[in-house]
Amino acid sequence: FQIQSDVAEKIVEQLQAELSSQEKANIETRPTKDMAAYDLFLQARNIVDSYLDIDDPGASLRQALQLLNQATERDQAFALAYCYKVRAHDLLYFLDLDPNRAQCEAAHEAVQIAARLAPNSAEVHLAAADHAFRCDRDYAAAQKALALARPGLPNSVPFLVISGYIHRRQNHWDDAENEFAKAVRLDPRNPNAV
Repeated sequence: FQIQSDVAEKIVEQLQAELSSQEKANIETRPTKDMAAYDLFLQARNIVDSYLDIDDPGASLRQALQLLNQATERDQAFALAYCYKVRAHDLLYFLDLDPNRAQCEAAHEAVQIAARLAPNSAEVHLAAADHAFRCDRDYAAAQKALALARPGLPNSVPFLVISGYIHRRQNHWDDAENEFAKAVRLDPRNPNAV
C-alpha cells in the first residue's frame, strides 16, 4: 500500500497536478491492514467486476461472497469489502440469479456497515447507488448517491457504468451514452461499458 501511495504521489508530481486534502487522504488510506483479507478481496473483486465474462455468474458471485465474508471476518473494518458484498448481492438479485429479497436485505446490511465504517467514502456512496438502482429501483436516490461519489471517483469505470445504467433507465440517453463512452475509453475491454 505504501508503494501504491508513493507511485500515485510521484505521478501527481510529474503531472504538476495539485491534490485536494481529500484526494491526498484517499491516496494515503489503506483499505485494510490484513494482507490475507486484501488478497481475498482482490479475488472477489475480480469476479464481481467481470461477471459478464464468467460462464456461471450465479456460482461465481456466490464464490465472491464467500471470499468477501472471509475477508470481513479477518478485518471487520474493511469497508471496501463490504461495498463489494453490496454489489455481489445486488447482482444476484438484479440478474435473477437469486431473485430472493434476502439478497437485497443482505446488500442493505452491507451498505449500512460500510457507511458506518467510512461515511465519506466515494466507494461507499457508489455501493449505495448500486443498491438503490438494482434492488430498490429508486433512481432518484441512486443519482443522489452518485453525486456524492463522483468527486472521489473521477475515472472509475464501475462508477461510469452504474451511472450510465441509471441514466438509461431514466431515459437520459445522451448522459448514458456519454458515461458509457468515457468508460470504454478508460477500459476498452470492459463488457459492461461496451
